[in-house]
Amino acid sequence: NSFVINATGLGKDRPGSPLSDEAIFPEKSLVWELNYRGELDFYHQALHQKESRGLYIEDGWIYFIHGWTQVIAEVFHIDIT
Repeated sequence: NSFVINATGLGKDRPGSPLSDEAIFPEKSLVWELNYRGELDFYHQALHQKESRGLYIEDGWIYFIHGWTQVIAEVFHIDIT
């Protein structure tokens, strides 16, 4: 199994994806889009292949929110579950 991650900033800081639309994700790979805003082309490319390639896709928005809730919890000394 493979781990394919977009940590380039393409899709957030600049439009696009580090992959062309012709790229094929490895079967049963974990695809992680680190970007949490913008067009998220890489994320959408993976979604189009999710069923046919058996991909597990992680959305950067979830991790962005998790990171901020941890900071807020530490700063205000509260538990956020």
